[in-house]
Amino acid sequence: GIGGSGVGALLAHAGWKILILEKNRTVGGRCTSYEREGFTVDLGLHNYCLGHEGPLEDICRQVEMPNTIEWVPTVGKGRLQVGDQVMNYSRKTMINVLPSEEQGNMSRLFTQATQPSELSDQELDELWYVALDEWVDKFTKNPLAHTIIDSLASQYFCVPASEASA
Repeated sequence: GIGGSGVGALLAHAGWKILILEKNRTVGGRCTSYEREGFTVDLGLHNYCLGHEGPLEDICRQVEMPNTIEWVPTVGKGRLQVGDQVMNYSRKTMINVLPSEEQGNMSRLFTQATQPSELSDQELDELWYVALDEWVDKFTKNPLAHTIIDSLASQYFCVPASEASA
């Protein structure tokens, strides 16, 4: 992935002999995408690179290979489509596509997920052994909410919510 490749480039530039191994069929880790039903699904590159201003370009400069990567700027924000409705991709829009009676539940889910410091160390340790989809059930059983969380788990952890740890 980007981390292993970056560290490998820095170590090689410093004179170390390196060997980078990849466990998956393709290189890139989270810095990849795939095509599905006519759509390109970005698995996370947008979160890490930041183009010419980001850490990957900084590594390229450090190893004396500036401007090696042709950065392609994206126009606008990511999109979320539910049925015929297309909107900018954000936590707010993920909440707003749900029925009004479920929006508070999803909001509480996102709050707890993004503020784990509110939980004790023991509670956090116990979540290691709880599947993400089971944890989501504590907040909502709405199928669309589960689909949203499953898509996030697939994108960020590369496994479905039934296999990701809460």
